[in-house]
Amino acid sequence: MTSRSAAYFLSCVIAFAAACHGRPDLGARGSSSPCNLKPDSSVIRVSLPGRAFSAVSSVDGCWVFVSTQSGPDGASSGLAVVRRTGGLATLARFLPSPTSGSRPSQTAGLALAHNGETLVVAAADQLIFYDVGRLTSGSAEPRLGQLRPEGPAQHYFQASLTADDRLLFVSNHGEEVVTVIDFAEARRSGFRRVPVVGTIPVGWGAGSVALSPDDRFLFATTQVADSTWGWPKACLPPGASAGAPNHLQGAVHVVDVARAAVDPSHSTIGFVSAGCDPVRLVVSHDGSRAYVTARSDNVMLTFDTKRIVSDSAHALIASTRTHAGPIGIVVFDAGARIAVANALRATGVVSDTEFVAVIDASSIRNGSNAVVSQVPSGGGYVDLSLTPDGRTLLVPNYEPRSLTLVPIRLLR
Repeated sequence: MTSRSAAYFLSCVIAFAAACHGRPDLGARGSSSPCNLKPDSSVIRVSLPGRAFSAVSSVDGCWVFVSTQSGPDGASSGLAVVRRTGGLATLARFLPSPTSGSRPSQTAGLALAHNGETLVVAAADQLIFYDVGRLTSGSAEPRLGQLRPEGPAQHYFQASLTADDRLLFVSNHGEEVVTVIDFAEARRSGFRRVPVVGTIPVGWGAGSVALSPDDRFLFATTQVADSTWGWPKACLPPGASAGAPNHLQGAVHVVDVARAAVDPSHSTIGFVSAGCDPVRLVVSHDGSRAYVTARSDNVMLTFDTKRIVSDSAHALIASTRTHAGPIGIVVFDAGARIAVANALRATGVVSDTEFVAVIDASSIRNGSNAVVSQVPSGGGYVDLSLTPDGRTLLVPNYEPRSLTLVPIRLLR
């Protein structure tokens, strides 16, 4: 089947599914389970009470947790718990967000502890810690604790845990820092205490926080570089095709994790310019590459991770053009493919289409020719992720208020 015919086939399947509505890629380490006997049968779409933002699967793949945000259309902010069984998926329960004053706290990024027992939910003004067993059984209050500092909202956005579940890194989107938390100590205290080790200074609009496979380095994106670096304003307002640039390019920061555990404020060891409004980043399976979506440049940037530190002027390997407003990104097929989803509502562009583009990692130096297929997405902001067995793509759809589960085999 050609790339074009495959894309057409998948778009038909997605349309049919919508009408009938009913941590990272672990590759070979994952396995199918009794709850998921037919993982490759068809595209599934699950309606949700709120605008879907991020999704993460349980370790066994039987459950998917989805953060949702509120809106004027009656959408609710909270955490959706989706059950997968027999190749199907259904909404099992929904937990509204804790209120902040008179308004619900808007949820964003998610991180699952590697032992599968604790779910971290980043929200605008707090971090919330849930017991996974209680979330899925519904037998008791699932909330274990929270971190809610006094003063202005911290704008917690994305989260990442080291493989030993010792350190938790959380980006503060509306601030200019990444927060470092002693997660091991928080767990020992039953989340009665959530010790903050400190913060890592970065530019404005901190987004992704992604760890290298060996946990030696943390890679963080910021939409706007640190103003003290003296970079010129080179980026137009989102959606503008002409006019005067009004903000700096963003950056990828490299952090020494061992140093961050004891001295976060001095743990950054390198950075590199990453185009206009870089928002998401994933690291290749071997740790040699960092893939970044530059939302306002409409490209996926590929960096040599070692050169970001040693030779930043030559760290950029390739720039791959996608559709307008690329955001969500995930690596699959043992690193051979990258999926990128765009969201027009973040750009002001109305003449394009929202797609999940599939990029051949071995062909990225060929520019847009590296895009081997593209299929329509559900629409709106999306943070792509995979089930632990690497066989299903999770696509949170913001505007349609739904979660789409796409068999990876349909993207090949």
